[in-house]
Amino acid sequence: MLGAATLTLAACISYVAAFDASCPSGSPHRTVILWTAPRCLSTAFERAIVNLEGVRIMHEPFGGPHYFGKERQSHRFDFLPNDPNETFSGILDALRPQESDFPFTFSKDMAYYLRNRTDVATALVEDPTVTHTFLIRHPAKTVPSLRHKSYGNEEGETSESTGEGWDHFDQREVGFVELVELFNMVKNATGKTPSVMDADMVLQEPEQMLQKYCEAAGLPYMEGMTSWTPGPVDGWQAWPGWHDDAIKSSGLIQRKVPKPPPTDDEIAAMPDKLRDAVKLSLPLYAELLEQAVLPSIAA
Repeated sequence: MLGAATLTLAACISYVAAFDASCPSGSPHRTVILWTAPRCLSTAFERAIVNLEGVRIMHEPFGGPHYFGKERQSHRFDFLPNDPNETFSGILDALRPQESDFPFTFSKDMAYYLRNRTDVATALVEDPTVTHTFLIRHPAKTVPSLRHKSYGNEEGETSESTGEGWDHFDQREVGFVELVELFNMVKNATGKTPSVMDADMVLQEPEQMLQKYCEAAGLPYMEGMTSWTPGPVDGWQAWPGWHDDAIKSSGLIQRKVPKPPPTDDEIAAMPDKLRDAVKLSLPLYAELLEQAVLPSIAA
């Protein structure tokens, strides 16, 4: 998620330490996009990919034009002028191979950033060099977490951690509607079922599940990639308050028995906005969950 400071493309991109593996002239370049929704542990998942050699990382690049560009789809930051440098076409170009590029580009992004931009989604889906993957989490877990970050102690109060602009909960940012739309778009265009990972299943067997993900996405797997030294990562600074847990973490910690989601009674007791968002998202989550890669202990 995004802070009020204008997000520049340079802030979204980091080049991880590589094995002097610039793309030789004429060699194939692959772009892997992890589409997700807010609060799906996606930044920690991305942090594991940062460990890989030869991978260029792009961190939620479509957030810039979605929130700040002249084509913005969100009114959250309407108090800021349009940034002419934040364009959907510019991000599309950045996702393509660059001069002296690494063999792989990995981009983690929110599917809802492409709301009302079928042209952008189509361009990505029809690009044979792009592999689309998906990360989900139970919406009864994600929605309350999103609310916690979206405003302060009460609606209308700015969040101290995420800053100006974050003073209300917007159900359109929950993200499962666009996630399913994009999933079906990829499946229908390619005739193949994209790889889907569920956050709780990933935590049941982090190392094995990341290996399965890398194999499905065509990324190079590295043993031990689910552990790292705590600290910030280039590209995260534009999103204050949203990645604190990932910055402080040292890896994906195994949880063989996932923490259960809120019960039906607990969901029913949620404030109206949250309850409605959860109920809207649950069947969409279930649709994607049917396609999720299973950990060996659940297979």
